[in-house]
Amino acid sequence: MNSNRKAPGFVSGPKMVIGYLGIFLVLIGFLTALPLLLLTFYPSEAECWSYFAYPALADVLLGLVLYFCFLFRRKRANFARDENNALLILIWIIAVLSGAFPFFLAFYFSKMSMTFSESFFESASAYSTTGLTCFKDFVDGRFVFDSTPAFYHFQEGASFCPHVYCYHRAQMQFVGGVGLV
Repeated sequence: MNSNRKAPGFVSGPKMVIGYLGIFLVLIGFLTALPLLLLTFYPSEAECWSYFAYPALADVLLGLVLYFCFLFRRKRANFARDENNALLILIWIIAVLSGAFPFFLAFYFSKMSMTFSESFFESASAYSTTGLTCFKDFVDGRFVFDSTPAFYHFQEGASFCPHVYCYHRAQMQFVGGVGLV
């Protein structure tokens, strides 16, 4: 069936799964950085660039390290069924974690009450295209965009969400929907 799995010079097993995970980490990193393009249209939200740039950079760098350590210039064997499943599960976990960090970092540093578990839920809900959200104002209908330069100065009773986060969530829903197809 897989005659080249045990042949010398072929990478297989966990090393191959980790190498391919590196490729997907680079892709996830670029997807995490994509909302930064929106800052050209909403310069008042430029304060949040680092909340997307640092997780994206970490994903890309870690992905490149994994790829170059495990797959670069090596012959690849065919995936076994359990390796396919492991890679798929790892990709979903890494994608959800990476998608949660911009929410967590922004709302952690802006003194809003979004914990990591809420950020993780927000990301998992988006990637699974469930449609549930932790943003209470989405559900209550009091959601507004704030376009003032100091939008991170949270005041009690004020409801806002920067455009880049709405785009980030919509992008995760799109990618998750494409992944489900």
